Amino acid sequence: MKLKTVREKCEFLPIPIRIKEAREYNRLRVTELADMIGKTRQAVSQFENGTTKPTPEVLSKIAEVTGFPIAYFFKLPRPQQATMSQIPLYRGSKTKTENLKRSYEIAAMWSADIIEYLKKYVVLLDVNLPKDLEFDPFSKIDICQRIENIAEDLRNKWGLGKGPIHDLAGILENNGFIFSKIPNKVKEVEAFSLWTEGVPHIFYEGNRNTSASYMFSICHELGHLLLHTALQKEEMDKMYKDLEWQASFFAGAFLMPAETFGNEYITSNLNSFIQIKKRWGVSLAAMIMRAFALGVIDEQQKSYLFRQLSSRGYRRHEPYDDELVFMEPSIICNSITLLIESNVITFGDFIEDITIPMDALTAICVLPESFLRTYLEPIRYPPHLRLVK
Repeated sequence: MKLKTVREKCEFLPIPIRIKEAREYNRLRVTELADMIGKTRQAVSQFENGTTKPTPEVLSKIAEVTGFPIAYFFKLPRPQQATMSQIPLYRGSKTKTENLKRSYEIAAMWSADIIEYLKKYVVLLDVNLPKDLEFDPFSKIDICQRIENIAEDLRNKWGLGKGPIHDLAGILENNGFIFSKIPNKVKEVEAFSLWTEGVPHIFYEGNRNTSASYMFSICHELGHLLLHTALQKEEMDKMYKDLEWQASFFAGAFLMPAETFGNEYITSNLNSFIQIKKRWGVSLAAMIMRAFALGVIDEQQKSYLFRQLSSRGYRRHEPYDDELVFMEPSIICNSITLLIESNVITFGDFIEDITIPMDALTAICVLPESFLRTYLEPIRYPPHLRLVK
């Protein structure tokens, strides 16, 4: 943005929390941002707590190094009804730093802003879940059967039958779930989820970028959203391993119902799993764990199968990974397209109104390259010419 425009905006005070969010989203320490803009740590702290305001030149530099539009620093935060169920639940490494979590919390806040914006124009689908869905994660009594029952109830509610699931994102979106890709992602986190203002939101990015990886990660987060929404942060930290196991067990039960998957021809030979992978669309590792949970194979056979996975190099890339196609979510993209094609807004309007970094906007809205080519590139209006008569 031109410095003159920055000066005009700086006639109004930039909002201190927005400067802090730009730093936190980029996972920068105060000292790191200070070095990048040529200021002291104390100066940056004062910008963030509102003690002093940055000059137009400094604010322009902050925008440049963080990749944020200048307008973001003047955008009033939208009041949100924060609840404990908004604590993001993560699938991936437990050793996630606080600044990484904060970066994703900011992304979740932006997604809520986008959904609230779209709700002004588009009737989004209501959340459709079984009534009286209750689960006590602290009780070990019949825990496997209780999770199996919840997975079965959800399938029945959504009319999925007992076979493989293919368009997972479409099924969840049609039942009120919102999907986004993780912006500014790192390999330590495969997915995270949270309830925000009554809407379940799943952020995903499979660790191997395969359909099978996406499927299990998303269903793992679905398990968190159904089983663990009432927990306090301290409880989540204390029970991390148990909660992860419960969410993974739910994912296996939801994707591979006992009644049908348990009747597949499965042996301790890895090839028996490879033969059914295309049918079920989940990873070999997930199928092995599901077969073990159902008692189809024992502990020794499970260990042998995982050794086969390693010896064949399937830990990184499995058979059929290149053939299985993940159908990406589309509800946010389709909503934006509807508004543009109905002449309610332009894509430029949407970008200006949301005012977040473009890469984050693209990820949160799951905008394909074709969408950007259609609505982002400048429109050429060639002159209409006629032949001389």
